[in-house]
Amino acid sequence: MSSMARFPKEIGDLSNLEVLGLAYNDKFVPAKIPEEFGKLKRLKTLWMADANLIGEIPDSIANLSSLESLDLWNNYLLGQIPSDINRISGLQVLDLGANYFSGDIPPNVGRLSELRTLFLDWNEFNGTFPKEIGNLSNLEVLGLASNKFVPATIPDEFGKLNIEDYVDEGC
Repeated sequence: MSSMARFPKEIGDLSNLEVLGLAYNDKFVPAKIPEEFGKLKRLKTLWMADANLIGEIPDSIANLSSLESLDLWNNYLLGQIPSDINRISGLQVLDLGANYFSGDIPPNVGRLSELRTLFLDWNEFNGTFPKEIGNLSNLEVLGLASNKFVPATIPDEFGKLNIEDYVDEGC
């Protein structure tokens, strides 16, 4: 039996849970985000930064209809952002920085109309910037540093953004 802790998938049965903070726990064994977490319909904050997560974000994340903050910073997540992420219509913070995501940023990210903070920096994104991000009228912070976007140009639509902090170095 390992002395390292795991997050039990039974957490998905806590139907009244609004905040789940499992960040900065160095004793977690490498594990995927349990699909069962997608049953947390009242969850407003999912904070699993630096929690030794591996694999892809499960599609069930899009079922978190009350989610306002999704922070999965600094893990070992890979693959792509789920294309139906826009189903989380009230999402205000999306931090997927310091992982191994690749491919394109799905255009549906541009449909997250409440989004205020978007960190996608320190990944392996290698597609183009989706012009739909220019539709995010509430965006205040945008982090895209250290990716492999091609071509490394910013779409004209980004000029519509009214943001305070724009991080684009290393794109």
